[in-house]
Amino acid sequence: MPNPTQRAFIERRVAELDLMAQPGPVKEIDATIGALMLRYMTARQDDEMMRARVEGYRIVLRDFPAWAVREAYARWLKGEIGREYDASFPPPERVLHDCAKNLTMAAMGQRIGLQMVLDAEAYRPPSEAEMQERRQRLETVIRSIAEGVSPEDRGPGSLKRRPETPEEQARKDQILNSPGKGILAGLRELQETERAAAQ
Repeated sequence: MPNPTQRAFIERRVAELDLMAQPGPVKEIDATIGALMLRYMTARQDDEMMRARVEGYRIVLRDFPAWAVREAYARWLKGEIGREYDASFPPPERVLHDCAKNLTMAAMGQRIGLQMVLDAEAYRPPSEAEMQERRQRLETVIRSIAEGVSPEDRGPGSLKRRPETPEEQARKDQILNSPGKGILAGLRELQETERAAAQ
């Protein structure tokens, strides 16, 4: 559990992360998009193409914080994202979208983790009285289980076997007295006898 100084620092950081997760400002996002378009502007692009490209960036990036959009563009310029694309051309909208999304989710994850630290309660070991109460409850449970078990189930070697029926005894004697037949032969003989009796 954090001490008062640590708690104050964590609370400030949580407040900062709350603000960082908010979308916009739109003007800053547009400024990043403008810088991107200016860098990759060519003589072959007309106004319609430029407007279409800007609108595409706005659609996929306007729901993210401006800092995440700016950082995504910086990572594109440094070659940290979208390496499978030609850096001579503007970054695909999806590349910047995915990077800005991951950055925003990382900030939100950090905020959740810090809030869990603030919400955590300090561990308090049980007192001697509480330990004694737990021991008594455990002893009561064990005693009730032991008293509810029948004598036949109180340990190996003490179980009472069910007496054999006359048929089981006769079958046992037949197997013991005719070991050459084997169990399978004896079973086949028994099946044949049962079929004959059924007919």
